[in-house]
Amino acid sequence: MDDLLEPPAPARRRRVRPVEKVEAPAPAPTTPDAVEIAMELEQGDPSPDSPARRVLVEHARLLKWQVADQRMGVALKALAAVAVVAGLSVAGALLWKGQQSTALVVEAFSTPPALAEQGVTGQAVAARLLDRLARFQAETDTARAPGTFANDWSGEVKVEIPGTGLSIADLDRVLGRSLRRETRVSGELARTPAGGLSLTTRVGTKALSVEGRADTLDALVQQSAEAIYRDTQPYRYAIWLSGQGRAVEAKAAMRDLALNGPIAEQPFALAGYANLLLADGDRRGALRYARRAVEVDPEFRKAWWNISDAQQALGRAEDELVTQRVIQRDPWRHDPKVTRTAESHGRLGAAARERELLGDYAGAAGYAARRTELAEYNGNRVWARAQQIVDTARAHDVGEARRLAELYAPVLADASLSAPVERALAEARGDWAQAAAQGRREL
Repeated sequence: MDDLLEPPAPARRRRVRPVEKVEAPAPAPTTPDAVEIAMELEQGDPSPDSPARRVLVEHARLLKWQVADQRMGVALKALAAVAVVAGLSVAGALLWKGQQSTALVVEAFSTPPALAEQGVTGQAVAARLLDRLARFQAETDTARAPGTFANDWSGEVKVEIPGTGLSIADLDRVLGRSLRRETRVSGELARTPAGGLSLTTRVGTKALSVEGRADTLDALVQQSAEAIYRDTQPYRYAIWLSGQGRAVEAKAAMRDLALNGPIAEQPFALAGYANLLLADGDRRGALRYARRAVEVDPEFRKAWWNISDAQQALGRAEDELVTQRVIQRDPWRHDPKVTRTAESHGRLGAAARERELLGDYAGAAGYAARRTELAEYNGNRVWARAQQIVDTARAHDVGEARRLAELYAPVLADASLSAPVERALAEARGDWAQAAAQGRREL
């Protein structure tokens, strides 16, 4: 009973361990991209030196380099494209130039060291020869169009000096040899056993050697230049001979070209020979060869001009009137075988002559005046001035004819055209004795 009344023993307290705080796991990344992960982490840790911020800063720097690299790549590609286009443009220009151009190229000659020490170098000899050939070309005035010559020198004329390296000029030279119509001259100057000089020139496979005393280099260059001009430019050579007063040689050279030259040269040579015959007083022979030229090429205007000149000299006015009208037909058609300046002189001259044959001297004077405004061609502009004065006088405008005679007096005197002008003025005044005297001067 007492036991029941005793208070119960205190209960033993149980030791409770503190519960450790467990942080919730970080949410899993929502993307596999490293940059996007860093951006998400940066939102939870905005400190400026956080790992996420450092990753983003480094990534931004990397992006700048990548953009710069891409821009550099684009720039380099653009530069490469420009270089390619420029290269193609240069090559295209050189090709076009090569196809369109003609040239005379004289290579530096070979000379002995002893002569070179005296200043007679290979380049100096080549320059002398080139100067002589260029002078021949300048002294040859012809109606023939440059493009009709097999060997035309109307383009570049130069001495070629060997160089080193590769330049645009070198490329142009290489292309020129293969594309353009180029006449190349080479050769050498040597001492003869007797102490004289021997000059050899070569054009293609043809060689010519001339010899002389040690003090005759200029004469040797002249002989060589004439031979080169004769062989490479036979038509121009004959015209040049005529201009130098060597009429017999000129006729022989032109006749040989007309009868024995290439087919392509026949119309030019036949017409040229006709012109030389007329200048020598053979009117019938001139008419015969001019007609042969028309038979070879009916559209060759130069041959028709020669026919009209021969008919006028023979006094065949009716035939000449028909010829002058043939010359004037198709006024807008250009004959590519003659220069435009010569063609203009020929067409206006035909119109003036037709008016003269019909008695319209005022009209003829008008056409002659138009010819005086053209560029000079083989004395035609000077002749047009004389024709203008004569036709003006025949139209009974004596005052204007005198004014023109005074204006053109120096030029007409130099060209030996004052006699026909004075005769026309005398006829207009009725001074028949003076007219007869001037007529005798013309003869």
